[in-house]
Parts: sequence; C-alpha cells; structure tokens
Amino acid sequence: MIEKLTCTNIGVIARADLSLAEGLTVITGETGAGKTMLLTAIGLIAGERAESSRVRAGAERATVDAVLTDPADAAALQTIADGVDGELDDDALLISRTVPASGRARAMLAGRPVPAGVLAEVAERYLTIHGQSEQLKLRSEAQQRAILDGYGGDAIAAALATYREAYRAAKAARDHLAGLQESSTERAQRAAALNAGIAAIDEVEPEVGEDEALKARAERLTNIDELRRGVENAYGLLTAREDAATNVLAEAERALTQASQVDETLEPQLSQLSDAGTLLADVAAHLSSYLSDLDVAPGELDQIHARRAAITQLLRLYGPKISDALAWRESAKAELHAIDDSPAAMAEAEKAARETAAALAAAAKALTCARAAAGKELGEAITAELAGLAMPNARVRIWLEEIEPAPHGADRIAFELSAHAKAAFVPLAQGASGGELSRLMLALEVCIAASQPPRTFVFDEIDAGIGGETATRVGARLARLAAHHQVIVVTHVAQVAAFAAGHIVIRKDEDASGATTSASEVSGSERTAEVARMLGGTDSDVALSHANELIRAATVAR
Repeated sequence: MIEKLTCTNIGVIARADLSLAEGLTVITGETGAGKTMLLTAIGLIAGERAESSRVRAGAERATVDAVLTDPADAAALQTIADGVDGELDDDALLISRTVPASGRARAMLAGRPVPAGVLAEVAERYLTIHGQSEQLKLRSEAQQRAILDGYGGDAIAAALATYREAYRAAKAARDHLAGLQESSTERAQRAAALNAGIAAIDEVEPEVGEDEALKARAERLTNIDELRRGVENAYGLLTAREDAATNVLAEAERALTQASQVDETLEPQLSQLSDAGTLLADVAAHLSSYLSDLDVAPGELDQIHARRAAITQLLRLYGPKISDALAWRESAKAELHAIDDSPAAMAEAEKAARETAAALAAAAKALTCARAAAGKELGEAITAELAGLAMPNARVRIWLEEIEPAPHGADRIAFELSAHAKAAFVPLAQGASGGELSRLMLALEVCIAASQPPRTFVFDEIDAGIGGETATRVGARLARLAAHHQVIVVTHVAQVAAFAAGHIVIRKDEDASGATTSASEVSGSERTAEVARMLGGTDSDVALSHANELIRAATVAR
C-alpha cells in the first residue's frame, strides 16, 4: 500500500503531504481544484510518461515521492530493492519521480536511479489505476485467465498443477517418439559415423602418454650418431684407458688404505673413495647398457614416424589428447546403444505417447470443469453486483472454448458483457461506456478481492452519471473492496465519500501569484462540512444533519 505521498509543483499543487491509510480513502474538492493532479502524481510513481506540461507554472521541476509498504510480504519489497542494488527504509520502499520543466525526467527506486519501466514493473504488482488501463486489462486473454484462476482458488490451483505435470509428461513422450521416428537414413548415417570413429580408435589402440614417448624416442634415433660419440667418449674416460677415472680412483684407494693403517682418522676419506669408486662403476655400467640400446633395428625410425602420424590423424578428429579420443570412444558407444531402431523400442514409445496423451486429456477436462464452475459463479456474481450499480439489465458471462493443449490449459477463456436487456454478448471491454466500464471494473474487483494479494486501487470518475441510491451502492462496494485492499477514489458524490475511512480535501486558493491548491486530511466536523458541501454546497443545519446521517449510515454499513 502507499503509506505516504508527497507532491511538489504538480499542476496547481505547490506542495501536498498526504498520509494514506488502509481501507478506503476519498479525494474530494470543488471542480477545477486539482484533484486529478494527485492521480497524475500516482501515475508518475507508477512509471507513466512524464510530461513537462505537468510542472507548475514558474517552477523548475515537479517531484513526487511515495512510501510503499507490504505488510503481508515485506520480503517481496526487499527482493525489489536488492534487484536495483538499493536499500529499504524501515521495511518501506521509497519511490521518487522528478519531472523538470525542460529536460529529462528521472526515477528513483530504493535510493537508486532506475528507468521508468522499472517503476511500471513494481506498480504492476502493487497498484491498479482504473480509468486508464481497464480496457487493456479486460482485453488480455492471459489476464482474464489469471483472474478466473485466482477466483477459483484451491480447486483450480490443484487441477492446474495436475494438468501442467501431465502436459510435461505428454510433451516428453511426444518428443521421444518423434526422435525415434526421424529419418532412418539420418540415424543410420550417425551410427555409421560413430562406428567408423570407434573402429579407427580401436585400430590404432593408442595409450595415454604414448605420443610423448614416441616423440622422445624419435628425437633420440634422429640424433643417434651424436649420442653414440658422446657416450662412448664418456665411457672411455671412465674405464677404457690406463688413465681412466676408475683406474685412477682404484689406485688412490689403495694408497689411502695403506695410510689409514697408520692413521685411523683417514678412514672416513677412505670410505668416501670407496663409495666414489662404486658410483663411477655404476655410471660406467649404465653407459655401457645405453650404448647397447643405441643399436637401432632396421626401419625402427620409419615405424615410429608412421605410428606418430596415425596418432596425430586420430587426435585431429577426436583429440586434442589421447585421453580425449578414448573418452569420445566410450561416449560414442553409449550413443550407439541409445540409437535403437528396434520395433520393441518404437512400440514402447508409441504406447507411452498414447498413455500420456490420455492422461493429459483427462487433466485438461478436469481443469476445464473447474474453470467452467468458477466462471459460472464469477459471471453470476459480477452480474449481481452490476444490478446494484445502475446496470440492472447487464449480464456477464464467462465461457470457455476448447483449444489445443498449451502450458496453461486446453481452453480459451473469454469474459463477455450484455449491457442491456436485448444487447448481444460482446467482449467485456467493448460492451460498456466509460462510466459503465468503471462500474464494471469495480464489480469485478469486488468479486475477486478476496482471491488477490493486497494491493492499491485508484478509481477516477467511477461515480460519473450516478447519484442517490446507486451512489450509495457504489460507495458500499468500494468499502467492501477496501476490506481487502487499499482503495483511493476521486469522487464528487457525497454518498460515496461517506463510506471513506480517510478523507482528503483539495482546496483552490487565489492570491496575487495566481491559483494554488492545497490538500489536507479532514475528520470530524470538517469532514461533515465537506460532505454537506458535496450534498448541496451549503453548510446549513439541514445539510450538516444530512451529511451526519450519511456518514453514520455508511459507517454502520461499512
């Protein structure tokens, strides 16, 4: 609900600070005082187009600030604030709109600048302004379906949940069957490609790491002469000559052995020389073995090149690594298993498609029956409401037309109106005049009020062309709607104003600077005087008495 509304320099309003309570609030005042400027202000925070002509003459800019709360679901407001990286103010969402006399308008939400479209998205959830969007709302098939489904409550919700699950299962079964029924040539080609790839990998039989090992072996064989020369030279220096390292080391060990017999402190060095001799012998043995391995079998290098070429070709198709190619082979085997042309698989898929289609048809029928029952009840309820709103011969019907199953159901929903005794039924928004359309929307909102989450409704000119008992009934229905929602009404009719829980009066003042407008909440005797003015424009005892009587009767009725 809108808790507070502050307007500055909107039309003739220099400044207005309004606290809006729950329930029904009426806005009254003499013709031309600027009541509709408050509706303009509400429209601005709802994301409507900002026009510089709305800025008060002589002012640089107009501003509107609103405080929006949601007592039923404060977390929803936090989600909105988080969505724009903003913050709540004591669990309230702050909305602001600035319209310059020249230049670009700005919008703020939760302390952050946002496009006006974001305000419209918030307003769509929390605010309904009648007098501007009724026809769009009533012409939307999706909106009409949402209204009916909401009115139907748990019965439709349960049927719709069952239908959606059946729709999902039926679609999955149809898609599976269609996949099996695809061109056999395409599936055969895919199977052939998979088999060819598996055969190519199996023929080469690559092992993880083999490509790197082959590369190293090829590099060794390519440089074998240089390797042999280097290793043979090293081996000769170690063992093959009289002054070879092993011989010199052995001679040094013999000499130190004799010395250590005289001085035992040389024994650690003697041990180190012994270890060094063992190490040199091991190195020499390894080099000897290495030289033996350098013997190349005829054609080995060509074989290695051929093997590397085969692996490289394989990795171009299924790599880039051998592990990737092996993984592709396992995946291809699984896909081949899934490509099943057997009559048994096709028969099973056809059976599943038939069974899920039958379940979908049953769920669609149950949903249609639930909607039809709710539609009959809602149509009769709206018709009954219209009878008390100066439309005694109007009739509303809600009918369903069968269509192909869709995610929302297998029926098209249409709201239709016969505005007069002999009038044909036509789409709801096309069968009513402007004043009738406002009353039609009021009747609809009253009937579905309890099935909707709390929101703010704004009505303008809902009392056009009515008075007397009809006006009293309009006021009573607005009060009924306000039992579930916040309702703001601009009215000229005392019978409607009498039902309000909050009453705001717009007054027009003339001074040297021109016309200005003030807005203030009235209660007690001030409210009685305003209702008396609306009754006849006087503050006579008779008018005041009549006003008091109206307010008392409305209070009892409310």
